[in-house]
Amino acid sequence: MLSAYKTLARCGAQQSFLRRPTSWWCLARAKTFCTAETARIPIRRPSQAGTSASSSHEVESTVARGTRFELLCQAALHEIFGMELERTGGAGDKGIDLRGWWNPPSLSEATPNRRVRILAQCKCQDEGGKKMGPVLIREVEGVLHRASSPASLSSPSETPEVVAGVILSSSGFSPKALIQVKSSILPLVAIHVLAERTSNVHFQEGGDRRIGSAGDRCVSIVWNDRFGSRQYGILGGELELRWERLLDSQAQHSDGQNVVGRPVLFHNGKRLHRH
Repeated sequence: MLSAYKTLARCGAQQSFLRRPTSWWCLARAKTFCTAETARIPIRRPSQAGTSASSSHEVESTVARGTRFELLCQAALHEIFGMELERTGGAGDKGIDLRGWWNPPSLSEATPNRRVRILAQCKCQDEGGKKMGPVLIREVEGVLHRASSPASLSSPSETPEVVAGVILSSSGFSPKALIQVKSSILPLVAIHVLAERTSNVHFQEGGDRRIGSAGDRCVSIVWNDRFGSRQYGILGGELELRWERLLDSQAQHSDGQNVVGRPVLFHNGKRLHRH
């Protein structure tokens, strides 16, 4: 009786074993069939023309916003310091958005005016975006090192230029970034400038600048000892930055942002009139 049960068990196992390849073959064939059918079904993709148009629109919006901010920074630096800068633009700008010259007032009657080469970088972030960190400050330091190195002179007899860097950010600077600015061995200025919310271009390169509108958008200006101190700075400590606060606390810009005041330069206790 036991041998009969063993025989039936062996027969059942053999039949089960014979059925498995059939089911595996059917499953493999079904997978192959589905894969082949899927390959023959055309996949609907987004229109390339529509995608490129959308991407182009986004890029144009970003470029336009960055250009507006650069023009705003250009006008602010002209209004506050009297710097004559021009936009560089393009992919080969080497991290510099504005460049030009600045003729600060004479440090003394015996010292003639010596113009300073200005290299400025403008960073426009989204409103409420991340503050600029020390990494970008170090990038500007690298640009200044290359610009002020002896290798940048066209001839050995040429007098080295005084080069200063200006970093302008729409979102401000982190504490570590400000420490990097203050401790730098190069003349650096960090300026927090509120970007315009509207898409209207209020500042045009080489055009008529609205007096006061650009400077009013400056929230803070920080420079290091190499820029302004009496002992080490290129300004000899004779330029002082003061803030004029408005009595009207409800004053606003055309885009609705509050006016916090405006920075004004003083030379030996006297206000500098740039316009």
